[in-house]
Amino acid sequence: VYKASMLGTLYKDDIMVFSTENNLYYSEYDENGNLPSLYWLAGLNVNETIYCVDSDDKYLYVSITGNGIFRADVENKKEVVYEQIVSRNSVEFLLYDKFIYYTENDVLYKAKKDGSDEIVLAKNASDVYSIYDGWMFYYSDADGSIYRVKLNGKDAVKVRDVKGCIHMQAVEDCLWLVCDNTLYRIDLNTGDFIEKDGVAEIGNTSEIYAM
Repeated sequence: VYKASMLGTLYKDDIMVFSTENNLYYSEYDENGNLPSLYWLAGLNVNETIYCVDSDDKYLYVSITGNGIFRADVENKKEVVYEQIVSRNSVEFLLYDKFIYYTENDVLYKAKKDGSDEIVLAKNASDVYSIYDGWMFYYSDADGSIYRVKLNGKDAVKVRDVKGCIHMQAVEDCLWLVCDNTLYRIDLNTGDFIEKDGVAEIGNTSEIYAM
């Protein structure tokens, strides 16, 4: 990690793309699996700050605070042009299969990766969510609860009450949560806490990642 405030995503198989504020950088892995140098890739053509970065096998996606979600083909590094695919003011987004998921005003949306065919997936949803085994798990600030809904928007049910969740990651039948400076784990089959009193104390700005 070159800088704590940077956001990064793997683009292709051997190139890592980073962002910090309004600029993009890239670094290519060497034969030892290291990222020895960081190179400027492009500036953004919008006057706000990058919040979230992700990529698929063709595009680099970024959310721009106050402007929506954009994507660009960065294969030609001399001329990177961004197109706006989502105009909603969503800071977090999630790419999964052929779709992109994002929130605005406590509504969770799903659309194709070009922004078309948008549908409402769930209401009363914060921007804390994770996908696993055909389900979207999301946190509702309105009642302090975790819900799950099928990826077609059907069969929404409450998983359990959990106050103050700021990040989650669903992995192998477990839902890992960051709540009130503590890491928790929930069994997705039963909805019960595996570690009722928490797995560990951590900083409350922490996020969870799974490889």
